[in-house]
Amino acid sequence: MEYPFLSSAWSDLLGVMVQDGLKHAVDKEVAFRRGIPCNLLGLPGGFRPKVGGATANAADLSTTVRARAAELIGMLTSHLQEETSVQTYSKDFIASRLPPYGYSKESTLQGPMPSLKDTVVLCWPDHTYLFEGCDEEDQRWAFVYHSLNNPRDTHMVASADGQECKPSGVKFPVPFRGALKELFFPPGRTVKASELATSSDEDRQCILTTLWAEGLIRVVL
Repeated sequence: MEYPFLSSAWSDLLGVMVQDGLKHAVDKEVAFRRGIPCNLLGLPGGFRPKVGGATANAADLSTTVRARAAELIGMLTSHLQEETSVQTYSKDFIASRLPPYGYSKESTLQGPMPSLKDTVVLCWPDHTYLFEGCDEEDQRWAFVYHSLNNPRDTHMVASADGQECKPSGVKFPVPFRGALKELFFPPGRTVKASELATSSDEDRQCILTTLWAEGLIRVVL
């Protein structure tokens, strides 16, 4: 049996970016949709293209294919969807990552529940990911994903039903993103709860309670 291993190399991110970029390029550029000349690759029973008046040999075919591929790859760079690809890759990374060292679900709540009088801090910045995107109903939200609930016993092991891992998390209305960014960036920053950039104290308390219940923030005592 083959097991998928957690990978975080540039090649893994590039794989996602190229796949997303190619989908966009095929949709937007005729060059990517043009058919390959009949038997260009020298399939049995077919002709080989002429190069300089002579029938092409294997080296000629390699040069032709390489030149055309290089041209298309050059065009592909303008179709890379960096933000979308990074979001996809980061969600997969968080979904596959081990929980923080020493963390246990039994001690999820990080100290007392924060109030607007408190100063708070994000507990696990390296295990938490914030981004804005659409849900299954194509509604935009500010998502907070984390690895705290990822099972240790099945880490790096394929699921029995073949389903892909999905990260745990919560979603907030998009206007809350500014306040969430204050908690996330820079990592380890302490924030006065009463000064979070939302329109009301009710919204601030909603953010505090939700993130605290997920085990993501704590009160700075």
